[in-house]
Amino acid sequence: MKAWRGIGPLAAFGAAGLTLAHLLPAAALRRRAREIFARIENMAVPEVQTASVPAIIHCFASRMVGRDAAPSAVWLPQTGEMRTAPDAPWRPFTAKQVISVHQPGFAWFARMNAIAPLLSAHILDSYVDGAGLLEARLSGSLPLARLAGRRPAWAS
Repeated sequence: MKAWRGIGPLAAFGAAGLTLAHLLPAAALRRRAREIFARIENMAVPEVQTASVPAIIHCFASRMVGRDAAPSAVWLPQTGEMRTAPDAPWRPFTAKQVISVHQPGFAWFARMNAIAPLLSAHILDSYVDGAGLLEARLSGSLPLARLAGRRPAWAS
């Protein structure tokens, strides 16, 4: 029986280690999503050229739209169903998406119910400043897929 006494603390340390191994990557994915959302919301607004617009149209637009600056981003909460493969069953998901109004850019962060009730897939899909990222993780911590890249120079 004395051999079993040392197993209790060892099991506790093991459980704590596994918990940290799950929580740290999951928190890092959520932090990365928040950082990308903030980058999109804070994208520079290009200077509007009004010299090429006839004065009557500029006057009409100013009265109808107002002089307030347009929002820099649009937020879209989403719920729906998607598949992981063409022959896979539909799985419910919830997501939030932010889309830049002034420059090309978006970020989409979703949580999709996976195979078992306690497992979910967290998906981050984004395009900001010419760089794309798709990252999917099981329960936010175990990598399922990751693709990242930049827009090729010829596409500029």
